[in-house]
Amino acid sequence: MIRRKGLTLIEVVVSLVLLATVATSLLHAQSNALAQIRATEHADTAAGLARELIVSWKTLPETRSHPSEGSFAGEDSWSWSRTVRPYSGTPELTLTEVTLTIRRSDERGVAHVFAEYAWLEQLDEKL
Repeated sequence: MIRRKGLTLIEVVVSLVLLATVATSLLHAQSNALAQIRATEHADTAAGLARELIVSWKTLPETRSHPSEGSFAGEDSWSWSRTVRPYSGTPELTLTEVTLTIRRSDERGVAHVFAEYAWLEQLDEKL
C-alpha cells in the first residue's frame, strides 16, 4: 500500500463544512447579543424618560394639567401616554390609578412599548 502525504478531498470538504457551521453559529450569536444590547439600551432610555416625567408631575403641581399623551424634547422617536381613572379598591380613600406608557417608534413607524408604570395617587384635583 502506498502512503501519500496530504489530505483527501473528503477530509477537506468535511473540514470546510465544520468551519462554515462554526462561523455561522458565531455570527448568529453575535447578532443576538447586539440585538439584546440594543433592547437593553432602549429599556434604560425608557426608564429614564419615565422617571423624568413622573418627577415633574410629582414636584410641579402645574404639570398635572399636561395632556394625556406627548413626546419628549430631543427624543423624536419616543412618546408617552397617560391614563387616569378612579380606583375603587379602597372605599375609605379617594384614589386614582395613573398608568404611564413609554413607546418608541422604529424605522417603519411602528410603536413598541418599552416601559409601563402604574401607581395610585390621592389627589385634591383631577389630572
